[in-house]
This record gives sequence, C-alpha cells and structure tokens, in this order.
Amino acid sequence: MEKPILQILSELAKIPNVSYYEQEVGNYIYKRLRDFVDKIYFDEFGNLIAHRKGLKDSAPSFAFVSHMDHPGFEVIDSKKSTYTLKTMGGVSKYAGTENNSLILIDEDNKIPITVTKKPEITSEFDLNREKDGWLGNDVIFSTIDYDLGDKNFQVIFDLEDFFIDKKTNLIHMRSADDLAGCSSIMQALINLSNQNIEGDFYGIFTRAEEVGLLGSAALAESEIIPIETNIVSVETSSIIPGANLYDGVIIRNGDRISTFDNSTEKFLIHSANNLQNKNKDFKYQRQLMSAGGCEASAFKAFGYKVSGLAYPLGNWHNKGAGRVEEEYISVFDLLSGQSLIEEVAKFSSTISGNLNEKFRSTLINQDGIKRLRQLGSPKGI
Repeated sequence: MEKPILQILSELAKIPNVSYYEQEVGNYIYKRLRDFVDKIYFDEFGNLIAHRKGLKDSAPSFAFVSHMDHPGFEVIDSKKSTYTLKTMGGVSKYAGTENNSLILIDEDNKIPITVTKKPEITSEFDLNREKDGWLGNDVIFSTIDYDLGDKNFQVIFDLEDFFIDKKTNLIHMRSADDLAGCSSIMQALINLSNQNIEGDFYGIFTRAEEVGLLGSAALAESEIIPIETNIVSVETSSIIPGANLYDGVIIRNGDRISTFDNSTEKFLIHSANNLQNKNKDFKYQRQLMSAGGCEASAFKAFGYKVSGLAYPLGNWHNKGAGRVEEEYISVFDLLSGQSLIEEVAKFSSTISGNLNEKFRSTLINQDGIKRLRQLGSPKGI
C-alpha cells in the first residue's frame, strides 16, 4: 500500500473489536506506537494513552480521541446448544434476521454461526427502532454444536475486514467506526515523532464507546488528562446532507448530545486554512453531525474544552440496503484528517494568542463604523 496509514488501518481491521473486547486492538496500538512517543500506558479502565511532550508548558495542548470498539454481539448464556447473544451498541436490524451469518470469536478461532431466533418485539420504542433500521432486540439466539465452556465471547458480523475499491477510492471495512479515527491519530503521532512540537500532544484510544461512551467518560472523570487540554474527538459519522464523501475531513462543531467549543474549534479552522494555503488539493468541511454522539460530549460533561473531526461514513454501523454490509469512507477524506491533526500539533503555539484579535480585526470596518456614528440614533424617539 502506498500510504502508511492504509497499512495500519488494514492491520487494525483484522482484529475483532466488539465493546469490552478491545484489548487486542489496544495491544496492537501500544506495540506500534511505543517507539514514537515519550510515554504510553493503559489507564485502570483499559483506555490507552500515548503522550508526546511539547517544548513549552505555556503552549496549547491537544488530545485527539478515538474509540477502539465497534457494535456486535456478546454470548451471555447457553442452554444445551442454544446460545443467547446480547446486542452491543446500535446494530442493523438485518443482523437479527433468521439465518443471518455471524462469526463467534474464541481466541484465534473464528466460528461461523447463524441466527436461529429473534424474539417478538412488543414495546413501541423498540418497534420504532426497527422502523428506523436498528435491531430492537436486546438479545437474539443461535444454535451451535461447540463447547464454549463458561466464558463469554464476542460475535462479529460476517463481513470483509478491509478492502479498497480502486474505482471509487473508497475503503470498505467491517468496523471503520472507529478504527479509521485510531489510524489517523496513530499515523500523525508516528509522523510527528522526529519533529519538535511546542504543545503537548496526546493520542487517546478508548473502550466501550458504542455502549454509552463509557471509556471516555471514565477517563474524563479521572482527570488523568490535564483539564486545560483541548480535546478533539476523531470519529466517523453517518453521511448527511452537506457532509459529502471526497470533500475532506469534517470539522465537527457538535453531535446528537451537545454543541462543542469555539475556543478549541478555532485551532482546527485556522490549521485547516493554513493547510489550504500550502496545498491547493487539501479540502475540509464543517458541520454539526447530529446522527450520533461522540466522545467530545463525554469530555465536555466533565468540564473540558472540546471539538471534533469526522469522516463521512457510508453504511453506518453496517446498516446497508436491505442487509448487513461493510462501512465505507473515502481515502481522500482519511488522508485530509491525518494531515489536519498533524498541522494542529505543529502550529497551535503560533496561533493561540492572536486568533481572537485576528477575528475582531475582520469585523472592524472603520468607514462603515464612522457612517453609523454620523447617522446616530433614530430621530423622533
């Protein structure tokens, strides 16, 4: 592969990563990054934190955050040869249809299984979820002649791990959400390893995002990351009107849960404009991506300044046209996001003090203000 980030992403894509089963992904990232950062460690919740120390304590610091997990199922019970599969995160309703193919992960063994039963849905809330294309069941069932013992196991969708369509330049993956974000942060850290940066740079890889932002919320509450750090979620987010494939990474100013902070977003916008001045092919978008929540909202709830980056994502959570399908993102968008992460790290210290002053100067038109003074207040009041 021509681009190193695509090699990283293809290797990540091979690793099953249902929520709570992200350890192997974390181990891969740890081994890949340990020679390129000043410090790398797992916190008590299993989140992975990689840290490049900046040259100046006074320079703005940034933490780019992605999650290591993806929706799927977990085996939680067995009676004879019938296994109960618990839904983990938002899953396409087609994943629960009878005879749909799944893969049970038992360490290095990948065991094909099929759905044998989907309980009837009676609640109005769950029925509406199914109308929107999501599986409304908490559990479904499978019959399998395999001794699983007493352990729980993850179950993933029977899809291709990774391939690139050369005609469309689209990356198709079982779990682009959010291994694409992980690969962007990883490659940025690797590329920056031999460069001086003035502010601290954290790459954070969290757990159990798909089941309630759990890893990021636990990390934010612990305040391991200094509270003055600018938090930037790096996500994939479902394509919506105004968020287009091939138009570059999206500067995300909000999600389904909250709107984000201008004080952090201004660094992203300035760095994106700086990249455009240097590279005419660089493009970016700016949108409120409200289809889902992201980890910026978890950090915001604990008092951090936050913003976000997002890649337009097709077949979000594998919800294809009438069946379970691979998610897809654009190679161009992925590369633009990696470039922007690096640009923020390299140039943040040079722009922190004067961005507001620059913005104020664009608002001041002395001739226009002079005219307002001459006109004065409305007469006769």
